[in-house]
Amino acid sequence: MARRSQWKRTTVAVTGLDACDNPHPGIAVAKCLREGGFDGTLVGFTYSPLCTGAYRRDLFDDVRLGPLPTEGSAPLYERLLQLREEASVDLVIPTLDSEIATYARIAPRLAKAGIRTFLPSETAVKRRGKVCLPDLCRESGIDHPRTETLSGVEQIDRCLERHRCPVVMKGSIADARIAKTADEARQHYHDLLDQWGYPVLLQAHLQGEEYNVCVLCDRPGRVWASVGSRKFGVTAKGKGFAGITVDDPDLLAIAARVAAALGWVGGMEVECLKDASTGRFHILEINARFPAWVYLTASVGCNLPMALVRLAFGEEVPPPPAPRAGHMFFRNTRTTVCAASQLASLVVRGRTLEARR
Repeated sequence: MARRSQWKRTTVAVTGLDACDNPHPGIAVAKCLREGGFDGTLVGFTYSPLCTGAYRRDLFDDVRLGPLPTEGSAPLYERLLQLREEASVDLVIPTLDSEIATYARIAPRLAKAGIRTFLPSETAVKRRGKVCLPDLCRESGIDHPRTETLSGVEQIDRCLERHRCPVVMKGSIADARIAKTADEARQHYHDLLDQWGYPVLLQAHLQGEEYNVCVLCDRPGRVWASVGSRKFGVTAKGKGFAGITVDDPDLLAIAARVAAALGWVGGMEVECLKDASTGRFHILEINARFPAWVYLTASVGCNLPMALVRLAFGEEVPPPPAPRAGHMFFRNTRTTVCAASQLASLVVRGRTLEARR
């Protein structure tokens, strides 16, 4: 078992540093750690020097450039070995859907090199993916909107014979767009294919309110704590910019059933919709990482990223009290000003000019 002083002195790398209109979760994770008593070194690990959070010197002690998630496991593994040697990284917290499976694949090798993770198995990550989600829900007895997997645009017309518009078109990794007509469905298909590749999914559109659950599992399939919220403000892309914590046992029970079915470890987000006609929850997606609104968990007395760090170092962490319901979050923008030399250094040297501390 790790002593408290061990995790307090550690060096943690956090990915997902963009904070534009569809923010990555890494900034919120860093805020949770800073406000949760973490006094170690925080390293921002970004795939692009234009990710805006890379210049949050109030959060990160150092920022390092890494490979794109699409480059695969070998470049990522080699770069992390460099960070272990150069920056003494002890733990890495990935926060992007596109990289979780890769991190899960190399986690055993990272552990041998002295880099901890706190992640599910690669198999579990794949089973919760959009293509496999209907099977997982059916096996677990959980409602899920009828979903069709498309490998060609010509399939859309046949699918629309079984589904009435509007329908939801989804990319294989991320992104969802409502199509009100067959022409819109075809346009969304091509856009999603260009961005995310095969397959594209077509899903029945249900009317109702959207709910999310942020979950942390401390061992395979066991929920350490979870926080539920209801969206009440969304962007044009359907991303929540405002939400409120809720105390709904049925919602949290669904998240717990999913975690048990997957044997999940670490953080995840379960996105649900409460069907207005039946009052039943349907799972829309399962994200294999903390959501961008995870800072809300710290604000309601249930700091999940901070608990993940402690658990990753083997500490027995007692479950927190039930999170406070009725607390809202509103997302806003922040302007960060820095010297141009910071960007130049990240591009040329792969790191910022100097560590903050």
